[in-house]
Amino acid sequence: MKQDLWLVNSAVVLLGALALSFAGLLQETPPAKPFVRTLRTERIADNKKATTKQSSPTAWDKIYIEDIFGTYKVQITTPTKQNLITPMPEPQAPIIQPVPEPKKPDFIAPLSITLRGIITSSDEAKNVAIIADETSKEAMYYLGEKVKDAQVIKIAPNRIVLLRANGQQEIYYLRATDLPQPPADPLNRWKYSIRKTDDQNFVIDPKNFSKEIESLAEFIDKASIVGSVYQDGKTIGIRIGALDAQSVGSALGLVEHDIVTSIDGLDITDAKNRLKAYDGIVQAPLGSSHKVVIKRAGLDITLIYKFETIQQPRTALFQGIKTSDTGQLPDADDKFKISKLQEREKMLRDFNKTQPPHHQDAMAEIRKRILDGLQQRLR
Repeated sequence: MKQDLWLVNSAVVLLGALALSFAGLLQETPPAKPFVRTLRTERIADNKKATTKQSSPTAWDKIYIEDIFGTYKVQITTPTKQNLITPMPEPQAPIIQPVPEPKKPDFIAPLSITLRGIITSSDEAKNVAIIADETSKEAMYYLGEKVKDAQVIKIAPNRIVLLRANGQQEIYYLRATDLPQPPADPLNRWKYSIRKTDDQNFVIDPKNFSKEIESLAEFIDKASIVGSVYQDGKTIGIRIGALDAQSVGSALGLVEHDIVTSIDGLDITDAKNRLKAYDGIVQAPLGSSHKVVIKRAGLDITLIYKFETIQQPRTALFQGIKTSDTGQLPDADDKFKISKLQEREKMLRDFNKTQPPHHQDAMAEIRKRILDGLQQRLR
């Protein structure tokens, strides 16, 4: 009996010991992620007997290291080299902004007014303008006053200048003859000396031309002849400089940067040929033609100048009074018509005969009093 009890007690103690060992084993939680062999576990697997300063592997490490089922695969992680140098950014192409188109000014219709008169004084700022509107109603305006939507900014002896609300200026003249005339033809002074037929043919009147250009030096100066042109160390001709619209060079069809290479077949790169060409042109008779070859923009152009007389308009001369077939003078109704200037002078003479001198002084005094009264009303 005692022997059976001892066996039971021994079995209970053994079961308790096994339970405690399993309880301690179950207190360790398995890793949440798949096991990855580290440097520490690899050294343990290669040499289990080697002693390291690191702690001993855990039970779960032993299971993965021994891998009795052959399911573990070693994951080798290779370090990646980090580039700490920031690459230089590529230059961006510049964005060219389009040039905005200029805004076109908005013009409005001019005012429907008429300048009837201007009262001037020694001080222009005190001038008075008499302006009539579309209903012919007249009013006086000083400098700076408003005329509808415009302001008077200038009162001259023959015109006024108004500044509209949109910034545009309007000029009103007192008389039609005060209007600015279009510019005259810049080559008008050469019309009796040089006449252009087309772009390459010209007519020159030697007599009238010699009145404008008296010497070769004057021609070189007014034609803006700069001097010789060199290419590869050799003279190729004579260069024409800057020309204005009224110069003789422009009248002769020359353009700035033209290079004169020959005159009448003579190569003018030689100084002797230049004098020979000049003497030939000066001594040439009427009706002769002269060829001048120029180089313009790389092209050879031939200009032809013909010497002819350019007729000038002549004033009509008084041919006398023609008599009739009978030899008698024409009737009084057929007398010559007088000009407007002669008619005006005749009216002045008749007025001076009928009006005494003191009457003119009286009229001038009346006009002065009227102007003084208008100025006082405006003040």
